[in-house]
Amino acid sequence: MVEEFPIVEWLGFVIESYFRRLRRFFDAIDLCKDMGMEQRCNTFAYRARTDYNWAFNHILRFLQSQKERVEREEITGYLNIHN
Repeated sequence: MVEEFPIVEWLGFVIESYFRRLRRFFDAIDLCKDMGMEQRCNTFAYRARTDYNWAFNHILRFLQSQKERVEREEITGYLNIHN
């Protein structure tokens, strides 16, 4: 008999992983640390709609900081980051 793949457990893990990464991003840009995730997401979406340069700059800075952490070998990158 073949065991069924526990899709519900796997899906829960994937969703939690994305929320954890999103929480780190929001923490890194100091976005409403005293609010819940739903409020933080809504705040980010609102600010991004009203000022796309704000969102772009924060995303770019966050990615640059992650690239620097990979270069300092604080974290491992599972994608090759070039320039």
